[in-house]
Amino acid sequence: MNAIEAIDDLALDGTTKGVPFAEGTIRLGDIGSRGWNVVKGDIALPAMTLRDSAVANNLALMRDIAANNGVSLAPHAKTTGAPQLYGKMLKDGGVWGFTAATVQQGLLAARTGAKNVLLANQLAAPANVAHFAGLMKAFPQTKFMCLVDSADGAALLAKWAKPHLNGQKLSVLIEMGPVGGRAGARTLDQAKTVIAAIGSAPELQLVGVEAYEGGVKAPTPEEVWAGIDRLLDLMLAVFDHGRQSGAFAQGEEVILSAGSSTSFDQVIRRFGHLSKDKGVRIVTRGGAFLALDHGFYKRRALDMDKRGALDLPGGRKASASGFKPGLELWAAVQSLPDPEMAIMGMGMRDLPYDIELPIPLQHFRDGKLIEDLGPDWKMTKSNDQHCYVEYPKGADIRIGDILSFGISHTSTAFDKWDVVWRIADDFTVTGALKTFF
Repeated sequence: MNAIEAIDDLALDGTTKGVPFAEGTIRLGDIGSRGWNVVKGDIALPAMTLRDSAVANNLALMRDIAANNGVSLAPHAKTTGAPQLYGKMLKDGGVWGFTAATVQQGLLAARTGAKNVLLANQLAAPANVAHFAGLMKAFPQTKFMCLVDSADGAALLAKWAKPHLNGQKLSVLIEMGPVGGRAGARTLDQAKTVIAAIGSAPELQLVGVEAYEGGVKAPTPEEVWAGIDRLLDLMLAVFDHGRQSGAFAQGEEVILSAGSSTSFDQVIRRFGHLSKDKGVRIVTRGGAFLALDHGFYKRRALDMDKRGALDLPGGRKASASGFKPGLELWAAVQSLPDPEMAIMGMGMRDLPYDIELPIPLQHFRDGKLIEDLGPDWKMTKSNDQHCYVEYPKGADIRIGDILSFGISHTSTAFDKWDVVWRIADDFTVTGALKTFF
């Protein structure tokens, strides 16, 4: 039984959010055959759904962008935590591999069939290194890579990995980073020191250069974009030094990897001249494109369009209209105790709130759409299991009505849900996704 079949075979019951207790135990893979519909009240609320049509659209669009620009995709596994979606991306999305933040995420990706797993993080504890080396042994068909940004980090990684490698070498990329950002060497001179340390460790081999450009901070969007370009230029300088000094592993392709979900267009433009170089692979790692959202990532898509939109075989296409938000939260009105204020049966245990609260989208009653909701409907606060929605005076709202909400920040929505419901555009449940966080 493969990883996806094992997930489909999981037994669910009322202890899983959304599964109606009266249905008893149900096999996850059979959920799509029940004919349930979210707006008709067939599943317990609150619930989170992912639209099949949005996933199909976004997967095809990103696949075409990558193919047209000569880059490879390694979507971040932590965005969805859903191996069923990893399998779909491998099958239909042309992805080269997956990015992981933890060894556990790398294991999930390898079990799903990924041939390349880039741990875009540093291993700074002996047990983590042993676990990572264990993946190399358990999945010999998969190439595993991790990051280093200091000579001390390289030395410890080599020391802790040595007992577990059995003569193999651990593939590493040097991580670069902006001043004030997250991890990463800050200058070319620092990078040269790290490269020398990697070269002196028989257990390690340098296979590329990496950065997370999402860590660039500045007062204005234009200054952020300029800062990202400077970081990408620094990566190119390190890459050139590595090639000229012969520091990269012989016989290995050299990887240049950046490209968060919000600025992969800049990476494509900055690194595009290398995409045809033999032995060089440009890898972008954003994962939010698959499900997107109605807030943070939608605004970042508008920023992409300001920078020149997306280059596709048929010409340039706007990102904001090309990618489709797929995630929605659903909750019922359970109390109307004060004027123009609805209390919803959903709270911080169910919704992301690290960037902003969810955005009211649509209003349903008895399975029918009452109205599309505008900016005069607003979620203002959330408790553990309740949230507060302001609505305009005179609105036709009743207890038991169902509201749908767009979310802001994909990753912190998925990690609230053990099971996410797949739906068609008529809100029929077509299946379920199991997440692992």
